[in-house]
Amino acid sequence: MCYGIYACGLKKDINDLRRDSASVESANMSLRTLLHLHDLRKSLRQDPLEREKIQIRRFRELAEYAYRNVSFYHKKFVDAKIVPSSIRTLDDVAKIPVTTKDEVQAVPMSEIVGRNADLEKCVKRVTSGSTGIPLTVVLEKEALDIERALVARTYFEDGYKLWHKMIRIVDTHDFPTPGNSSNRILVNF
Repeated sequence: MCYGIYACGLKKDINDLRRDSASVESANMSLRTLLHLHDLRKSLRQDPLEREKIQIRRFRELAEYAYRNVSFYHKKFVDAKIVPSSIRTLDDVAKIPVTTKDEVQAVPMSEIVGRNADLEKCVKRVTSGSTGIPLTVVLEKEALDIERALVARTYFEDGYKLWHKMIRIVDTHDFPTPGNSSNRILVNF
């Protein structure tokens, strides 16, 4: 992860930031990513039993959200005769049926996205389709911040330092479109 890119955005003159809303959004995203990175790195040193309790709680919250707000997952839970509150241990996660790529591709986007999701504020990604038909994935911007933090944590845990040079090779469809700062951030780590 090249935090030099992020630092450049943060070192801009405050008046430039006020005039340039894209820069403000970039700085905010960078700060959110750094906060997630801090939390992720802290969790590595957490007591394993405490970490497992947090993982179970968060997974149950996610399952509860999917059950209540995503018709596709609600149906999968009903068909499997489970409710999110029955998830008490990490072993209980196995009760949830696996979702295949074919299943996701067979239903309209409206059935696999939360009912309160604003697709205009989400980022859409499309897989290469190397195993068949490309899959469209929709992510909220918060998820992108967490994704960047997860990648950064991996680099730092492997010994990466801020002064190390790095190159990232990406598919050309990952490159930003002119004027879209959220896409610019995606390729700068």
